Amino acid sequence: MRPGDMNLQRKVSDLLGLLVRAPRTQNELVELTGMDKDTIRRWLRAFEDEGLLVKQKISRKGMPRDVSRPMFLYVWHPLSETQA
Repeated sequence: MRPGDMNLQRKVSDLLGLLVRAPRTQNELVELTGMDKDTIRRWLRAFEDEGLLVKQKISRKGMPRDVSRPMFLYVWHPLSETQA
């Protein structure tokens, strides 16, 4: 295994750990992992496609008007809980 692969595995492991512990926004995950937004977005989409995450829209009430895109909270939703 190449050194870069180990670093990626560690970052993905950190990302999963953060999601399992508490619901997070994409921006929070970028800040906490040091990954760029596109990388986080791809991983979130992959986890969502596999049924491991549920994306919940966050209310914009009280948010600055310059926030133009909808914000989402990503909640860990393991398969074992849905199949029980």
